[in-house]
Amino acid sequence: GTVLQSMGLPAGTAPEAWNLSAPEKITALHNAYLDAGANIIKTNTFGVNRDKYDNYAELINAALDCAENAVSGREDAFIAFDIGPTGRLLKPLGDLDFEDAVEIFAANIRAMNGRADCIMIETMNDSHETKAAVLAAKENCELPIFVTNVYDESGKLYRCVQVKPEDADTIVAAVAAKDYSKLSDIVIKPEDESFLTQQTRIALRHCGVINPDEI
Repeated sequence: GTVLQSMGLPAGTAPEAWNLSAPEKITALHNAYLDAGANIIKTNTFGVNRDKYDNYAELINAALDCAENAVSGREDAFIAFDIGPTGRLLKPLGDLDFEDAVEIFAANIRAMNGRADCIMIETMNDSHETKAAVLAAKENCELPIFVTNVYDESGKLYRCVQVKPEDADTIVAAVAAKDYSKLSDIVIKPEDESFLTQQTRIALRHCGVINPDEI
């Protein structure tokens, strides 16, 4: 957003509006990142969802057009479909049901319709919302999924709930089977530093990329 403002986006104007009104500037920004050495560009869709825009699908497809124009003819240039928070708080802190959050994210994935190379779920500060976005992506596409969360100075999410290490197998199995009925209560607040090590080892073991015993 700040970069787009430096390119002339008026203060108070949503960045995604330029997908339709100034697509050449969005494409130019993508090209600038690629020219600087980036291999992956994110679609200008961070703030887009059906709760905010009636024409969310049009905005998403316009953003994808801009990204595709930028990577066209380039080697090793890829598109990440960008998904940000819904802008609402999930229950019990807010009024958004978990299932409704999943469907909001799912609508974006369906509108994207496989035109990206991966999914980037970013700047999440509620692990329940992160989970909703990941489930929506896994249910509606087969693309790789990347996630970034926002932590405060204490290392906690805004809504600090995390998975117990011993429940990781249950979660992986549930996601694979698309049976999420057992997941609602599998959350804790970590009490010690060893939690992160345990969680990392389990994640790496399931990824199969790195032998966690070598960490």
